[in-house]
Amino acid sequence: MEPSRRAGEMLHDSRRRVISSIVSDPVFWLMSAAVVVVAIQSFNDGVSMAYDAERFEWYIASARMPILPGSVRGEGTLTFAATLSALVIIAGCRHALGKNARTAYLLFISALAGIAAIVAVFAYHFDLGVARDLAICAPKFASYAGTGFGLCMIAGIAALYGCFERVWRKAMTLLFLSIGGTASGLFVFAPSYAVLIFLIGACLSIIVAVGLNILRLDGATLVKTIVMFSVSFALGVVIIMWLCPSSLVAEKTMFLKTGELFTSEFNAMRDLLSKISSKAWSVHPWLGTGAGSFPYDITYYAENSDWSVLIPKQATPLNGWWYIIVERGILGAVMMASVAVMIIVSLISRLVGAFKKHVISYVPVALSVIALGCLVAVSFWEVSILRPEVLMVSSALMGLATSSIPASKRKKEVSE
Repeated sequence: MEPSRRAGEMLHDSRRRVISSIVSDPVFWLMSAAVVVVAIQSFNDGVSMAYDAERFEWYIASARMPILPGSVRGEGTLTFAATLSALVIIAGCRHALGKNARTAYLLFISALAGIAAIVAVFAYHFDLGVARDLAICAPKFASYAGTGFGLCMIAGIAALYGCFERVWRKAMTLLFLSIGGTASGLFVFAPSYAVLIFLIGACLSIIVAVGLNILRLDGATLVKTIVMFSVSFALGVVIIMWLCPSSLVAEKTMFLKTGELFTSEFNAMRDLLSKISSKAWSVHPWLGTGAGSFPYDITYYAENSDWSVLIPKQATPLNGWWYIIVERGILGAVMMASVAVMIIVSLISRLVGAFKKHVISYVPVALSVIALGCLVAVSFWEVSILRPEVLMVSSALMGLATSSIPASKRKKEVSE
């Protein structure tokens, strides 16, 4: 793929501009440092439960090089691949894509996610093992495929707005699949609280889109936009009602009757896991206990009375932020926070530039403030933020929503 070109710009000039822009972007260097740290953590394995025959006690063995970030054998590979992919995606989206290309990228990632979601729901309907297990949304791993579908659903809404702005009528079929498919995937493969949070985010995205249509576009386009949103979500409802058993629908909507999103058992287990996380982190505050080590932390730090609350083979805390700081330590948490701060700075820069022109920039509002805000919110009860597909989708949304630092003067594009 070639970078978007500006008026009067040759291909080699656009390549040089993109390379120069990437090299001068601090986010690129922060992400590169993160890739190096994750690579070290992936290869520096050896964290495990071990038995000391002389002292007659179990202990958690350190990685081969204790002074470096470590991991359980085989646990850091996917995270390394996802982090490297995130670096490429963020750099490409921030520097190489013009306005039309960004909308097209949003359209295709959300459409592909929608198709994948429909296939997954069909797999659940036919009782295929993996799909059935994913739909259970058990808190054992607290990592849910539906979170990625939720992000892509809001990305589809942003793509729909962009397509109407550019009058891309041929994209409408893909938009039906993207929004309707991802909505059904979210419902089936995410717990109730995540479904509720992402649906609220979708409603906010639609309200902003409709409001901007009122300000910018004509009445006919506003009506078409509302109809498209309605039909797309209706498709999701049809898929759910057709392919999902009534027991699953009842389970996902139970909170509407009880008024409680979380059971007392869930809250008790989450509180206990937070205490265990605090103990484990206090022993290894800087580098963490190692990627994939939390099951060992539970076994080592839990007291006998705690097992009346915990479920067998619990693998994660029910809190993504504790999960990051326990297994990655202060170093990993600071690196993630640094990238987030730089993204927020560039987001604010883009929004301020838009307001100076007396317009509201829809894409950064929908993708950064709403979609990524939903991801931050659900991470208080789950660890899906570290799923490879969620890392890559959220990286794409951050890259598409924010400008490069430092931002270069933009000329009118002549080709994509």
